[in-house]
Amino acid sequence: AIAWLRSAAKRACRRGEVLVSGRRATTDMFIHAGETVQLVVRARSCSQVQRTVREQRAREGDANRAQHVHVVHEDEHIAVVVKPPGMACQGRGTETVQGLL
Repeated sequence: AIAWLRSAAKRACRRGEVLVSGRRATTDMFIHAGETVQLVVRARSCSQVQRTVREQRAREGDANRAQHVHVVHEDEHIAVVVKPPGMACQGRGTETVQGLL
């Protein structure tokens, strides 16, 4: 599972890991209807992310909060989650989607 901060998305663009309709994305691009966005992640990065997620989940141990976040799709590249209204996506602490992941 990957929780993207704006800064992480910008770094991915600068590293050439984001493609828009097959072209390398820049941080000042606008996405238009019908365009496809691809994230090209290095295999090493995926395994690091998976390890970090597993470690954090083990540390948290509080399944009660995680029950409110439903994983719709997860593979080695991306996760799609549904969160309750009012729960922050990012920020400080574990009361955010990023904190739970």
